[in-house]
Amino acid sequence: MRRLAEILLPLSLLPALALPLSAAADPLPSPGVCPASGPQVCFVDASETPQVTIPAGSSDMTYLHVRATVLNRGTSTATHLSITEAPPPGLAVAALSGVDGAGRPAVCLPSTGACSYSNLQAGRSVTIDAVLAVSAAARPTTAGTDPNLNTLTARVDEGINDNPANGGKVDTTPLSRPLNLVARDGTSVYSYVPAGVATALTTDKNGKPFAVATSAASGSEVGTTEVPALSQSVAASVARSGVGACPGSCAMTDWMAVSVPDFPSIASYLLKTTVRVDSTVIGTIKGLNANTVVVWYQPDLATTPVALPRCTITGTGLPSNPGCFVPTKEKDGDITVVVYERHNGRIRL
Repeated sequence: MRRLAEILLPLSLLPALALPLSAAADPLPSPGVCPASGPQVCFVDASETPQVTIPAGSSDMTYLHVRATVLNRGTSTATHLSITEAPPPGLAVAALSGVDGAGRPAVCLPSTGACSYSNLQAGRSVTIDAVLAVSAAARPTTAGTDPNLNTLTARVDEGINDNPANGGKVDTTPLSRPLNLVARDGTSVYSYVPAGVATALTTDKNGKPFAVATSAASGSEVGTTEVPALSQSVAASVARSGVGACPGSCAMTDWMAVSVPDFPSIASYLLKTTVRVDSTVIGTIKGLNANTVVVWYQPDLATTPVALPRCTITGTGLPSNPGCFVPTKEKDGDITVVVYERHNGRIRL
């Protein structure tokens, strides 16, 4: 499996960087963010991945998606339009794409963070999509003191006959918006997952998939979801949730909630989630072991939890009955369950 930290998104994937449903466009105040003078080239909507976890180290990586639309509200053609992406410290442009006013791909360079659109006729709009790689050097967002502002800047020549290299007057319109970056705390992970890239999302505080659970409260339950290559980009997460009571006898104090929106329609493979529970937690239920463990599964809060059956593994290594689990007792007394499902859900044992 390729980890996100090991890839630079190829150009062939750029058209697939569609706006995920979990990050719907945020209309800006009418008429948008426009320049005080000059051509009325305005940002009219923008969106960002709602929440992204800051990686724990160099081998750990998460991603964030930014999208914006620029509209020419003027009455004449805007000349030599370009948009640049400038992320806050600790983030870098991993992939960049755009569409011009005629529906053609823009010329975008991730190395410079710039997309060029040539001319933009009155009443037409362009888009820019950026995938930002989040590194361990990023800082948690703090309202007021450290908002982690991401800045997009639209530039146009004021004169229609200006040449981009002739030194003519250039009008700029910046759009700065905060990104919601959160520290790894051992209970959750949030990341944008680009289309076509298989990865593993883990709640482990050190960002290590399938990590050993610990007696510490933040590490006593570790969830890792293996996300196969998807046909559509999404904002995904794995997080412990205290919402909802245990439907039976549970060692876990909360649910492990897995969210990969629209998974059944954008994947051709099962969603595989491994939950490892520390022996100190297992010991709270008398007689609980790999032979007696019951795994509860709930697609969402509006549905009733059900006890999953155990998997029957075929010669391909896959279960013949998806919607099942495989339990294992680890040498240190932990219990690990691997859940195979066709869609998102909440897991508890």
